[in-house]
Amino acid sequence: MKRSNLALTFALALVMFGASAQISQQALVDSMITNHGRIKSALLNEEILRIQSKQTWNLPTTDFNLQQGQINASNWDYFFTISQSFEGIWQKNSLKKWVQTQGKRTNIENQILIKELTLELREFIWLYVQSERFKEIISNQKEMMTNWKVQLQQQTKSGYSANWELWVVNQQLQKIIQEENRFSQQLVSLKKSIELYAQVEIQSGIEKWNLLDEPIKKELASIFNQPKGNIETSFQNQLDYLQHQKIPSPYVGAFQQQLESVPGYFGFVAGLKVPLNYAHLQREKTKASLEYQQEMENYSQEIKSKNAELQINLNQIELEKKNYFKALEMMNTDQKDLLNWIKNNQSVGNKSFLEQSQLYQTFWENEKMIQETKTRMGLLILQNQFLTQ
Repeated sequence: MKRSNLALTFALALVMFGASAQISQQALVDSMITNHGRIKSALLNEEILRIQSKQTWNLPTTDFNLQQGQINASNWDYFFTISQSFEGIWQKNSLKKWVQTQGKRTNIENQILIKELTLELREFIWLYVQSERFKEIISNQKEMMTNWKVQLQQQTKSGYSANWELWVVNQQLQKIIQEENRFSQQLVSLKKSIELYAQVEIQSGIEKWNLLDEPIKKELASIFNQPKGNIETSFQNQLDYLQHQKIPSPYVGAFQQQLESVPGYFGFVAGLKVPLNYAHLQREKTKASLEYQQEMENYSQEIKSKNAELQINLNQIELEKKNYFKALEMMNTDQKDLLNWIKNNQSVGNKSFLEQSQLYQTFWENEKMIQETKTRMGLLILQNQFLTQ
């Protein structure tokens, strides 16, 4: 474990302190799995159950007893015994199986926890990468509007443009600046969230990955179906353990007794410890049965919920695909309109400057709409991967 941690730290250092390197989302996920507090706590709990499964084979304590005193205030007497019971030897195997099954269930729960935290981290990373793209689009838009503002200021002084055109462009520019500031703040917030999950300080950018090209699966992941068999096995092992507690437990021992004026004697003892009260075992069986029914009902509802969630997710992905292609179509149409306008008005000077501004604004808004659609689709694909992989 220490060697893998060292290797991961070294890999992160190479990525983060490289001249132009960017940290990959997989490196962030690996760092989270190694360092996240909830995952470390869950894995420790699994280790505790593994140790407990080995402890079930320990022999009960060997008993020693030494008594010494006076009889009738005159004679000295001592009595020594040693005995070893084999209490519960019949149920040791079923107890070990029960604890091992609990360990398997905990292992599955830990795998699902890691999947959930990985999903949350990858969602933050995806939003961060997309927000960077949004900011880039807005920065280009801001640069264009700033240049137009400078040109309009010069033309207004020369009388070629009206003051109200300059006012409109200036208002648009202020809105763009506000939007740019909003995405800058969003990037800072998302970066903090990523660092909190991955437990690592990000010194460079985050590598982009082509999430939208990843395959869409339609079958629920097998990991969600595994708990059913473990719940049933655990219940059966628990019943076996309780049933074996009715079986008598043997014990063996030896003793020696000595009186002051009477020769001592030595002997062996052997016997069975027979449990006579089974009422508490019946209560434990009833309790275990009710807990089993409750867990199976909860599991059944969880599987139904996951399947419904998967189907809704698949429908949403198809809808967003249609929105994406529709947005691309609108983008191409508006881009052609803009190019045609520039071609037909290039000799007119700046007489229709505001009209050109509006066409460019539509172009940028279409590009942002495409980006929004890609962002939503990416989040849906990540959810699909959580449910199917």
